[in-house]
Amino acid sequence: MAKKGTKMLIEELTHTVIDWNDFEAAGELSRRVLQELDEDRAAIRNLVQTREGIAVVGVNGTTLVLGQWPEQGFELLLHLFQPFDQGRPHSHRRCFSTRILNGGYRHTWFGKSDEHEQSTNSALVPYLTRFETAGSTYTLHPTAVHSIDPSPDTVALTICEPGSSEAAPGEGTGAFGEAVADIEHLRVI
Repeated sequence: MAKKGTKMLIEELTHTVIDWNDFEAAGELSRRVLQELDEDRAAIRNLVQTREGIAVVGVNGTTLVLGQWPEQGFELLLHLFQPFDQGRPHSHRRCFSTRILNGGYRHTWFGKSDEHEQSTNSALVPYLTRFETAGSTYTLHPTAVHSIDPSPDTVALTICEPGSSEAAPGEGTGAFGEAVADIEHLRVI
């Protein structure tokens, strides 16, 4: 596949529409876009170096907002994980697809222990554990419950519904350039 360059890549992204109401189609399209972006690391590096955007800093690392296209239904994020104790099950506020660019993490999916019963107070139990490595791509719905345990230098590229880059409680936002300057493992992309 020929590399398109950042300008052409941005132009294509601004014409891509992702309808998250059709979860299957949104997942298929966003995973295809993530794969194409992964195959052109120079374009990703250029986006990181030329964007003046938001950096969200949390307990699990730094998320760089590479682009926001609310009219097209998505944002493009680069997540730079820091090792942390993230074994707790959690869900996300919005749909997203992510692709591991470097490193990886143990990824555990959870369900209710009494899923076939009527009780809503059931405990969560692990249903699937796998190791997501460079090239792994998946899509999650906000109702999904999972946990991750990243290895050092893990970097992931994410396409998500608009508004996903807003800081959650306990997180802070900062200047994009300052965050980029402080992150050693950007060298892997």
